[in-house]
Amino acid sequence: MKKQNIDRPYEKFMAFGPAYLTDAELLAIIIRTGTKGEDALELAKRILSLGGNRDGLLGLHHLTLNQLLSVHGIGEVKAVRLKCIAELSSRIAETRALQRIQFERPQLVAEYYMEQMVEISKIALQDGIQALKVVGKIKTYTTFLDFKQELEYYIQAFSNNDKEGKYALQGDVFRIYFVRAHLLNSYVLGYLCKLHTYDKFSIEVIVDTFRMFAFFEDLDLVDVFSVKIKEEE
Repeated sequence: MKKQNIDRPYEKFMAFGPAYLTDAELLAIIIRTGTKGEDALELAKRILSLGGNRDGLLGLHHLTLNQLLSVHGIGEVKAVRLKCIAELSSRIAETRALQRIQFERPQLVAEYYMEQMVEISKIALQDGIQALKVVGKIKTYTTFLDFKQELEYYIQAFSNNDKEGKYALQGDVFRIYFVRAHLLNSYVLGYLCKLHTYDKFSIEVIVDTFRMFAFFEDLDLVDVFSVKIKEEE
């Protein structure tokens, strides 16, 4: 009988179970193959190192699809697979965190749900120009769906050139003003890019911090969305 090499991630998994594997070893099993001169485990370690100050799988969750595709040995299929794994991990963690909340303490419950809330309203800028003000952190998929549903009412009114209705926005450009926002996740960015690229929607993004501006700058999206900084009044 051929002796197993338990130093390799797959055989180590079969011998001891997943709890005994490092993040890199688990990742190596998922990506399966490496490159010429680099096995899957070394490739996995290199991917995890891209997270910078965020260690291990937490760093993987914050990597964009383009960042993964820039890694030698990672094609589209592997990159999508890794992003799906990261998203599943995030949703599992979110579900477990919610289950641990002590619901007999109203303050904790209120704080949890306030963190998930996003408020959308119309505001007037200079010269009578209006913008859609988005206050809050769009961090979860559920929050994104709420944001998207509310936004689409304004988009429909804007597309129909509605000047008087509840969701009407004055001006020839659809302006979105993000206030006290978390760095936008792939759901929001993907949706905005879809509106701009495929729906040919004129969008201008306004942010309230240099950190958010730098976020768009790092992704080469400042010119795409004509990103501007405006401190909250």
